[in-house]
Amino acid sequence: MRIRIAMLVVVAAVGGNLVGLIEAGQGHKIWPMWVGLGGLVGAVLWLGKTWVWEPIERLADQLDRARHRDDLSSLDKLPVDRTDEVGRIARGAHELALRGHRGRREAKRLRRSLDHGVERATKRATHHLRQIAMHDTLTGLGNRRFLEENLEPLFQSAWSDGTDLVCIAIDMDHFKQVNDTLGHEAGDKLLMFMGELIRGSIRREDYGVRLGGDEFLVLMPDCGLEGGRTYGERVVSLFRQHVRATLPEGVRASLSVGVATMSGGAKSGQRLIKAADSNLYAAKQAGRGQVICA
Repeated sequence: MRIRIAMLVVVAAVGGNLVGLIEAGQGHKIWPMWVGLGGLVGAVLWLGKTWVWEPIERLADQLDRARHRDDLSSLDKLPVDRTDEVGRIARGAHELALRGHRGRREAKRLRRSLDHGVERATKRATHHLRQIAMHDTLTGLGNRRFLEENLEPLFQSAWSDGTDLVCIAIDMDHFKQVNDTLGHEAGDKLLMFMGELIRGSIRREDYGVRLGGDEFLVLMPDCGLEGGRTYGERVVSLFRQHVRATLPEGVRASLSVGVATMSGGAKSGQRLIKAADSNLYAAKQAGRGQVICA
C-alpha cells in the first residue's frame, strides 16, 4: 500500500513536470496546461481509487458483515492472502474475530454450566428446606405437616391395593413429672430417645410422626392388627427398659399405646387416627403402660 501511494506521488510529480514542459514548449499557452492537469488529476484519482480506496472499502464491508454475523464462514472472504497493508489489516481482523468467537463460545459454555450448577444447588436447597419444614427437629420424625401430606395418599393407596393399614398412637405417661422433677433437658432427652426408638424399630415403608409434646404416631402399610400389636408391645417394653436404666427410681414414665386398622372400618386416614386415639385413651384408663387394639 505504501509503495502504491509512493507511485501515485511519483506519477503526480512526473505528470506535473511533463505538463510544465508541454506548457513551456507551447509558448505558455493555457489550454495544454489544463488538458495536462485534467489528465493528470484523472489518472491519479483512478489509480488512487483502484489501488487504495476500493480495497479499503471492500475490507471495511467484509469486516462489517463479519461483525454482524456470528458465523466464521463470513471471515473466509477477508483478503488475508494480500501482502500489502490491506492484507495485514485483514489478517489482524480475522484473528481478532476468531478470538472473539472463541470467547463468546466459552462464555456461553460457562453460562450454561453456571445455570446448571445454580439449578442443582437450588433443587438441593429446596429439598433440604422441605425436609426441615416437614420434620421435627428434636426427634427427626415427621411432623404434623408431614402427616397431613402423606396420610390420605397412604390410606388411598392401601385401599386401592386391597391391603391393610395400621395406625399406632403412642403417648408418654407421667411425662410432666419427668419435666417437673428432672427438668426440661431430661424431658428432651427422653423425647429424643423416643424418636430414636421409633426410627430404629419401624420398617423402611413405615411412617414415624411426632404430633407434638409427648404424642407420637406410627403408620404401617400392608400390616395387620397382630403386627401392630406386636410392634406396640415391643416399643412399650424397650421404653420401660430405658427408663429403668436412665431415670431415678422415684420417677415414673411409661408408654400407652392404641392400635387401629383400616380393616376395622375406618373410611379415611383421619378416622383411622381417631380410632387409634380412642384405643390410646382406653389404655390410659386401664392403668397406663398398656397396648389396646381394636
